[in-house]
Amino acid sequence: MTGELGAGKTCLTQGIALGLGIEGYVRSPTFVLMTRHHGRLTLHHVDLYRMGSAAEAWDLGLDEQLFGDGICVIEWADRATELFPEDCLWIHLTTAKTLKPER
Repeated sequence: MTGELGAGKTCLTQGIALGLGIEGYVRSPTFVLMTRHHGRLTLHHVDLYRMGSAAEAWDLGLDEQLFGDGICVIEWADRATELFPEDCLWIHLTTAKTLKPER
C-alpha cells in the first residue's frame, strides 16, 4: 500500500485483519517494522516508512514474508518497489484533502 501519512493504510490493514478473524488491535508497525498476526491465515504486516533503501528492506528478511505462508500487507511499499513480485496488488490511498473537488 502507498499513500501519504493519515491516508488510511493501517485502517485498511485492520479491516483485512478483521476479515481474517484476527483478534486484538492491529497497530502500525512503524517502529517495530514487522508484526505477525494469526487468524484463518497469517497476516504479515510490514511498514517500510523508515527504510532508506530497498536493500535495507530486503535485509529485514522481507522475502520470508512475501513468499511465505499467509498474506503480506506492506505500508509505504513505494520505498522498495523493485522487491515485489509482478503479481502483487498495489493499493494507493489518498486523503480527502488531496482530492480535487469536481466542478
